[in-house]
Amino acid sequence: MSALTCAHCNSPLALADEACPSCRTPVPAEARRALMLQRAQGFADDERWAEAARSLAGVPVAGVPAVEAKRMLRLRALWLQKSSAPGALAEAEAVLRQVIALDQADDLSHHAWMDLLKRLGRLGEAKAHYQGRLAQDPLDAVAMHQMSVLRLAEDMLLAPAPKLALEPGGSKGLLEKWIRPTPGKLLTAGSVALLSLGSMVWGFFSAPAEAVAAAPAAAAGLTDAAAVTLATAASGPGSWIGGGGSQMASLLTDPWLNGIQLLLAAAYLYWGWKERRG
Repeated sequence: MSALTCAHCNSPLALADEACPSCRTPVPAEARRALMLQRAQGFADDERWAEAARSLAGVPVAGVPAVEAKRMLRLRALWLQKSSAPGALAEAEAVLRQVIALDQADDLSHHAWMDLLKRLGRLGEAKAHYQGRLAQDPLDAVAMHQMSVLRLAEDMLLAPAPKLALEPGGSKGLLEKWIRPTPGKLLTAGSVALLSLGSMVWGFFSAPAEAVAAAPAAAAGLTDAAAVTLATAASGPGSWIGGGGSQMASLLTDPWLNGIQLLLAAAYLYWGWKERRG
């Protein structure tokens, strides 16, 4: 923290000095206030809440704009609530009452005060306070608004806890909800089943043709691997795709792969059929 010095003679000054002890030059209130705020914030940064609140209490608020004064007082009340010093909560409550007195229409100050009273188990005092104001002036807009806030808080406190149990037949989890049969998913499963069945039939009838096409190549002295490659390229199911297409065609006509897909699609369709029947 920087030191406070006299602007006239550069002598060191204490935070409480209103005039320089050496030359009696008045110390600007803004400079003293800024240094005191800096000191209080330093304590808060170190989580020394009681010292921060005590330092902030010494900052003069006279002549300070209302917005800044309210901010300083609310900050002091917050630091008091964070401290464990004896009587800190009672002091914080008194500070919040002081903030409300500065600006009756400031909702934030009213809510901070009611929240503290709730923590202290004295929320009824806030209700009695606003009811008293309404008794004096039935058109007190601030009291009417804060009473509505209190009623809403009471309703939320008295409301029964939401039931977490799922309804009968409801989803038991995100995964089941995601895979549960729907018309669109059943249509997709049916398409997969037909495609797998068609691929199996295609592979079944194309196998003899590949064997016949491989015979001349074998007679020509080619190895088995070369013969199969030549036969697949010449007359296999993927010959229309090109060289790499034969491998894709082999996957499409693989009986094991298509069999597994067909079984899964059939099981999903059966699940959907049972769900539809109830």
